[in-house]
Amino acid sequence: MNEQAIYKTIDDFHKICRYIEDKNPVLTKAKTNLGKKDLFEINALLHFCKDVAMPNYQQESYTVIDLMFQLCTRGKLFRKTADAKGNILLTGAPGKAEFDQLNHFEQYAFLFETFWYTFDFPEVMRFGH
Repeated sequence: MNEQAIYKTIDDFHKICRYIEDKNPVLTKAKTNLGKKDLFEINALLHFCKDVAMPNYQQESYTVIDLMFQLCTRGKLFRKTADAKGNILLTGAPGKAEFDQLNHFEQYAFLFETFWYTFDFPEVMRFGH
């Protein structure tokens, strides 16, 4: 991977994190994923985006967003919490502030390490991602 791709990847990751922090999206009840409207809005912000015209797709269809969402939670940067109404939200965890202090290459290494150690590769490969 070249240096520009690393910067674009980290930039996309920061855009997703900022969206979560600023918009505080309610996660779906069934799978506790981002909803279609939020996914569509996030996708429009990204360099590595999916070519879509309307908010018709579930999180699994947005490969980059789904990966980064999983990295956010598996890397303990955000945690799923319930509000007073029982809605599930993503809340910044202490690790997020520490992550933000790292430089781009350290952040990329953290995300890569999180991917390497927390994903079930045979399961990922089964779906062709």
